[in-house]
Amino acid sequence: PTTGQVWGFGVLSVFVVSCCSLAGLVLVPFLSHGLYHVLLMVFEGLAVGSLLGSAVFHLIPQAFNLLGHDREHDYLWKSLIVFLGIYLFYLSDKLMRFIADYRQRRSSQKAVLSVGHPLTNGCVPSEPKVGHPAEHQGHEHGLRPGDSVAAVAWMVIFGDGMHNFIDGLSIGAAFSESLLAGASISVAVVCEEFPHELGDFAVLLSAGMSTRQAVAYNFLSALTCFLGLGVGILVGDFTQGAPHIFALAAGMFLYISLVAMMGELNEALEAASGQGLLQSVRVFLLQNVGIIVGVALLFLMAKYSEKIDFEPGAMPPGVRITAASMGAGTHERRLQDRLWGRGSLTTLPDQLSCGTARRCRFQVRHSLSPPKVRLLSYEAPLFGIRLPR
Repeated sequence: PTTGQVWGFGVLSVFVVSCCSLAGLVLVPFLSHGLYHVLLMVFEGLAVGSLLGSAVFHLIPQAFNLLGHDREHDYLWKSLIVFLGIYLFYLSDKLMRFIADYRQRRSSQKAVLSVGHPLTNGCVPSEPKVGHPAEHQGHEHGLRPGDSVAAVAWMVIFGDGMHNFIDGLSIGAAFSESLLAGASISVAVVCEEFPHELGDFAVLLSAGMSTRQAVAYNFLSALTCFLGLGVGILVGDFTQGAPHIFALAAGMFLYISLVAMMGELNEALEAASGQGLLQSVRVFLLQNVGIIVGVALLFLMAKYSEKIDFEPGAMPPGVRITAASMGAGTHERRLQDRLWGRGSLTTLPDQLSCGTARRCRFQVRHSLSPPKVRLLSYEAPLFGIRLPR
């Protein structure tokens, strides 16, 4: 992609991510409690699936430079097996919990039916007091309430800012490689940010902030994503820098999806189990709809990446690149502009001209999707001098 495309699409993606910080204030007043609960369950599952799919199908293969070297997508099917291994253990764990909950409810119902008349002769026994007395529950343990509220709020804001910086870093590095890679990472980040920002907004309000303060601080922490975008694009311009960013982002995405977001799914499922087995099954199904949709979307983007063309000026995949002299009709500068995507390569379907050069050497970067061509060196026709690029 050109420099303008990288910065343009990158800024647009980060702007959409930052707007998710305002989603809670805009959407929550217009949603009923039931619809809000359904959307939250689906989006939390979507966050888990998209982050996990982005890490397994996109970030880890790019970190190991697997893209472009495997035309049969063998790495992609093995990555799918990795996800299936995680998902099968997740399903088995939830199935065993459902069975245990069902048996516990059956046994408790039988115990209630088997109880006869109580031995209290109509007297209600007093319940023992457990824990602190009511007049002692407001003790401070050496901390003033204002201090604890400020600490919680700043911890949330700082952690969210660091999280958004890494998101922007991965988006910038991905867009510097290809527009499709940037789009896939952006989709995963947006799917994760929506429920994440809703949760942060609620935490800041519960910590004692006003609505205006919560919105302002939440949006300011989201702006660090722009800083990460700039660093990611600049570092991604170097061939050795982008894989390290992808590896870092993959580790972060795996942690967020399998630890943080999965923990939220488990908490929601535990809360639903107190309302009955049918309610817990309903929540479980909503969560899994989001997981499957997120993983399927990122898998399809990786599977058909060669057929999804966001860059009409780039060399199409599978074209054989040959260096052939075609006379002095094409100037070397024009050739270089075409190689770097600032012009159109559609006029050169299967050959690249050396222009005024006698011989030239090209490098095909198969690790990118679609592959890019770089002019390494050429020889001037008059002096025979080899000029490296």
